[in-house]
Amino acid sequence: MTFSRRKFIYGVGALGLSGAPFCPIFPQTTQNFRRKYLQINLFGAPSRWVFDLLLNPDGKQPFIANPYIATGYSGSPQKVAPQYLTYEHAGFQLPILWKDRFSIGSRQERLSNLFDNSLIVRGCNMRVDGHARNNRKLVAPIPGGLSITGVLSDQGSTPFPSINLLSKQLPDATAPDAFKSKKGNAAVNIPANSMDEFEYLFKFSEKKSKMNLGPNIRETLGSFFSESGGRSNILKRDFEAAQELMKKDFSKHRPQFVELKSKYQSLIDRALNDRSLVGVTNFSIPGLALPYKIPEYQAEKGRLVDIIAPFSNEDGYIGNRDLLDSLHRSKISHLANKFAITELALLHNLSQSVILCSNTLDNLEMSNYFSEDDLELFEGSVRLREGGKGKKKVFKHFEMDSHMTGTIPNMLYSTIFFRALGGCLLELVRVLKKENMFDDTLIHIASEFDRDPSLNGSGSQHGFGGSTSTFISGIFKKPAVIGNIYSQSIGTGALLERNGTWGDGAPVAGLNGEIMRYDNIASSICQILEVPSLTPNAQPLISVKNNRVKLLVENAKNIDVK
Repeated sequence: MTFSRRKFIYGVGALGLSGAPFCPIFPQTTQNFRRKYLQINLFGAPSRWVFDLLLNPDGKQPFIANPYIATGYSGSPQKVAPQYLTYEHAGFQLPILWKDRFSIGSRQERLSNLFDNSLIVRGCNMRVDGHARNNRKLVAPIPGGLSITGVLSDQGSTPFPSINLLSKQLPDATAPDAFKSKKGNAAVNIPANSMDEFEYLFKFSEKKSKMNLGPNIRETLGSFFSESGGRSNILKRDFEAAQELMKKDFSKHRPQFVELKSKYQSLIDRALNDRSLVGVTNFSIPGLALPYKIPEYQAEKGRLVDIIAPFSNEDGYIGNRDLLDSLHRSKISHLANKFAITELALLHNLSQSVILCSNTLDNLEMSNYFSEDDLELFEGSVRLREGGKGKKKVFKHFEMDSHMTGTIPNMLYSTIFFRALGGCLLELVRVLKKENMFDDTLIHIASEFDRDPSLNGSGSQHGFGGSTSTFISGIFKKPAVIGNIYSQSIGTGALLERNGTWGDGAPVAGLNGEIMRYDNIASSICQILEVPSLTPNAQPLISVKNNRVKLLVENAKNIDVK
């Protein structure tokens, strides 16, 4: 391709160097149109049943309750019990969290408005265990092969091939690290501990005389000059002037970034502090208050560890009078910043794809925390042993990989996390709709696998026999849930057996009676994004024609085990 000076000037102007908002650096971008892809990457595999894993979608499927699977509390403030509580919306039974309301713009919206343009895919057998390998698979379904994000970068022409917003818990060799393109493009990885995501992305510092534009932007601008063989003084002058103008223009948009951060932070703060969510935060949630009279729903449990298991968190048991008090100083670090960068990137065509890896809840304060050695059973109650005593403890973060997180803290902290995430997504979707970009964006909520819950409420294992992907986009004109699961876990691709309905993948008639694999989901993503499938031998779950989606498999069912 040969660039004329007129195209160069037009390209510079399109980037926003005259004070206009960010736009694509290439005026011909629309000729290579592809939908933008935003993956909300939940490394650690939190309990999705409190949010988007619908275990009984229409309320008519065989469902075997597991005491660990709770979405809220029923009863009175004096006697609460964790249960699987749902809220009916659009003919579906959603976890109670979807009933929550957020102030979005000038009006209030229920979280369930997100569901109206959603496709939830459940019961995907990931086939192997392991956080890192399954997290990589979310963008690169063939190990070592091209990634969805890489293919998008090859066929697009945005300043940044892909933007990865990393989290504190994210190790190497996960989805961001799986970026691979044919053209050798490189993704921009913004570290979790970055002091300023905006500055990191654009390499901008007001203290420097010249802006470090970053390799992709510099290469793009430089190509206009280099293809002239360096002979055109006019192009050289324009190139140097463009760099200076970019520096000034990026600085103008810092206030926009700050404003967006504030907007998203207010939604997160509301999620952490508001006490209006019925069944979750609208009354006190007692911890292990001693002496603890064993309630009826735990009466059949004879061992101390089984009775107090629902209050466990890592190496001890939470004794707060009200677990909501543990959220007093909690936060989800950098989440507002990440959504601010994401909104800028999507609206102003800075990148074809973004992977947003969220941090979890930080600074959970336990005012009374017991070890097992502090406690004993006595006449139908749990009490302190002689010499036993509780202590104060602060957990730096809530563990999404909930091996040793009991029913009660897991339900509360998972719900609060998804409440904050959902509020931010609700706002982002509102903006995309306002800018007529909702049909042109695919949001994908993904994690390595679902959770395989214990029967005593002490925690959960890796449920790699089932995984959930939720897609949100304007091309979904009505909500749908697909993917079959067993009503009673059979332990195939799971670690625990006979522990009820949790998402263990079952055969799907539309897939020739086979259990869904992630290859099927990857093919479906490529269909929506209008790029060649990375798993061409895998049947997609949907087809896309004239900007509308058609399901190629049946609606979700729970399959009884014979």
